This record gives sequence, structure tokens and C-alpha cells, in this order.
Amino acid sequence: MQTNTEYNEDLRNLLNKMYGPSNPTEKESIPMTITHIHEQVTNILPAKWVDEADVYNALKELGFQTYQEKSEAIGKVDKKGAVHHHYNLKYFVTIK
Repeated sequence: MQTNTEYNEDLRNLLNKMYGPSNPTEKESIPMTITHIHEQVTNILPAKWVDEADVYNALKELGFQTYQEKSEAIGKVDKKGAVHHHYNLKYFVTIK
């Protein structure tokens, strides 16, 4: 679902000033979730007018790539003793 707010251009400009695209192999890269990036952006832009879908679309337009991160869910062992994994989508960014 694509949303359009009056802040889309401001959002893209802000993200472009705050972060640069990166990848997991770069030493300076920092993994961030959409939620974390949204929280950072809405410290500046109005939170009620910018949602996570807007952030996702802006990052995609700016060329940021998502990466899956696998983590073990502690205490999530099934009856057969198998550990269930949880996957997070993260953006690797550099701080400008």
C-alpha cells in the first residue's frame, strides 16, 4: 500500500541528509529497522502525518536495500526440541 502525504518530498530529503545506503559488509554500517528509522524521522516531521509505509517507500526510492537478519527466539522451542527462528528486515545505513 502506497501512501501519499504532503511530507513525502521533505521525508526523502531528510532521510537523504541523515542516512546513506550501506550493506552488512561495510565497517561503518548500522542495522536499523523501519520502526527505528520512523521514530528518528518523526522527531522532526509530524508523527501523525508520516507513517512507516511512507518511510519504507522513501527508502526504496532512495536506493536503500533490505537485508534479513535471523535471530533465535529464546524460549521458542517446540515439542520436538527445534528452536524457532525469528527474521527481521533491516536496512543497513551509514550516518551522515
